[in-house]
Order: sequence, then structure tokens, then C-alpha cells
Amino acid sequence: MKDYPKIGILGGDARMRYAAEKLSSLAECAVWGGDFTPSAVRASDWQGAVRGADAVVLPLPATRDGVTLSAPGSGERVPIDGILDVMPAGTVLFGGKLPPLFAACAREHGIRTVDYYEDEAFQIAGAVQTAEGAVAACIDALPGTVSGMACAIVGCGRVGRILANRLHAFGAQVTVAARNPRDLAWAEADGCRPVVLARWLRDPGPVEAVFSTVPVPVLDGEALGRFPESAVFFELADGIDRHAAEEHGLTVIPLPGLPGKVAPKSAGESIAASVARVLGEGGGLHG
Repeated sequence: MKDYPKIGILGGDARMRYAAEKLSSLAECAVWGGDFTPSAVRASDWQGAVRGADAVVLPLPATRDGVTLSAPGSGERVPIDGILDVMPAGTVLFGGKLPPLFAACAREHGIRTVDYYEDEAFQIAGAVQTAEGAVAACIDALPGTVSGMACAIVGCGRVGRILANRLHAFGAQVTVAARNPRDLAWAEADGCRPVVLARWLRDPGPVEAVFSTVPVPVLDGEALGRFPESAVFFELADGIDRHAAEEHGLTVIPLPGLPGKVAPKSAGESIAASVARVLGEGGGLHG
């Protein structure tokens, strides 16, 4: 790979604009299908951004329907399989949440695929962005201050733990409900009140804000019936039965894709960092 490779960047939202801006300081970037800054060369069509590139970067998610590139600002439907036909063997293809069949097809073309969404450093950065976005949503939605607020977090993965840390720093009374004893131990070490999830679901007690960070529906109709109607639920991972919540008169605020909405610059720079790490390991990027 050349010392200063060409990187083609396609589609996406504001995150890709900032990813391109960051990568343009390290390599020649050709962009298409998004609101990009002048720091990158704007290709007249997506093929022009891909041809001659040593690496191609697709957005997160790379596709929303499994068939076409996620490029809402382009007004064009680009089959993701068609991108492979323009890429020569030996090219590196980056993307977020790449469909397994698409990745397998790329390998058959001799193209290396890297799903930056699976990069742990990227996920940690995304967890920070998600947690801070959730705190901002809580501040907007509730009439009181976070300081002194009774908050509960369901789950203590990356997002749950960072969110607990941020809320605790604001002075909230934070309960962490989780299954894993290790997660509960970390919650206690971080200054929060740890409670076994099953026990908490039976008796959640007084709570003003509930943050769901687990991707399984643990907050079902039976559990939701035990919460005060004044409680506000923030849905980060599809763990709340929204229909049941509506029947119980509870407020649920869905917060999907927070990094791209509340911190596109930081999220885009995280994408760029993942790309730079991989290309740097191969000697293709310096900086």
C-alpha cells in the first residue's frame, strides 16, 4: 500500500463528514453521497470515489435494507454489491454493521472487510457518546435537576456503566439493576446502588428516570405496572414493551442512534480513528 493512500468515502450522515475531515489530514480522500467539507475531493459519482482507492469507507450502518448503500442525502439507490464490482482485489473495505453475506461476497472478490462497529475502541467511544446523549435527553425531559434525582439503569454493559458514572457525577441517586454479580460489584465500586435485576423488577421503588440499556425486553407489562406514572423511561436498546408502557400511562422516550445525532463530530472521528488504526498497522497511513 502506498504511503499516502486514496480513501473513498461513501454515503452516511454527519458522522461521515467528520470522518472524512479527519482522514483528509492523513490521506487523499474522495467523497460521495453526503454533506462533506471542502477538505475532501468530491467525486461526481460513487464510482469515481471508489476507483483507484486503496480503501473504501461505508457508513454506519452500511445499509439499512440489506441491499442498498445508506446514503440518504444522495437521492440515489446504490446496490452495495455493485460497489464490490468497482473495487480491485486487495482493497480494504470498511463499514459499520456489514451484512455477513455482503462481507463473504467481498472476500470472494479478494477484498478485505473491516467492520469498525466491532472495534472495541470504537464501541467504548460510542458508549461515551450514547451515555452523554442520554443524560442530555434526561435534562431536557424532566423538570428538575439531575442532582438528587432518583435514577435507575437497567444493565451494566459499556453504556450502562458509563451512564451510571456520568449520572453519579451529576449528583443523581443511581440504582443499577443487573444480573451479573461482577456488574453489580462494579456498580457499587462506582458509587451506585446495585440491585439484582429480578428483585428490582418486583419492587423498583420510587424512581424518576429509568434508562434501559439491555437489548432484551425485560421491562414487560407486569414489571411496568409497578412503576409510578410520573417515571420517565429512556429507551436505549429495545428493552421496554412500549405498548404496555402506553397502557400504563408511562412516558417512553426512544433514543436510537445517539452518537450520530448528538455527537456527530466525535462519532465521525471515532470512525476515522478505527480506519487509521487498521491502515496504519499495514503501513498505509502516517500521522
